[in-house]
Amino acid sequence: MRVGGRAIARALAIASALDGVVLDTGGRVGADAMGRGPDGRDVLAGRATVVEAFRTRRGVPVVGWGGVLTPAERAILARRVEHEAGTVVVVA
Repeated sequence: MRVGGRAIARALAIASALDGVVLDTGGRVGADAMGRGPDGRDVLAGRATVVEAFRTRRGVPVVGWGGVLTPAERAILARRVEHEAGTVVVVA
C-alpha cells in the first residue's frame, strides 16, 4: 500500500497521542532523518536497540527501514519495537 502525506501525518498524530512510536517499514516517514545511525535492519540483526534506532519527526520517535521487509520480518520488528518502546504505529 502506498502511503501519502495525509496518512503519514495521521500516523505521527496517532503515535503522538498514544505516546508511541512510528515503525516506518516503507522509508516514507523519516526519510529525511534516516541514514544517520542504526535503523530497523540493525534492530532485527541485534546490532542496536530500538531506542538507538530512534529518529524524531515532529517530536515523535520513528524507527526507519530502508529496504523491503517480508511479512514475517515486519511482524518480528514490530514486536521488538512494541516490547522496547510500547505502542507502535506501523506505516508500510
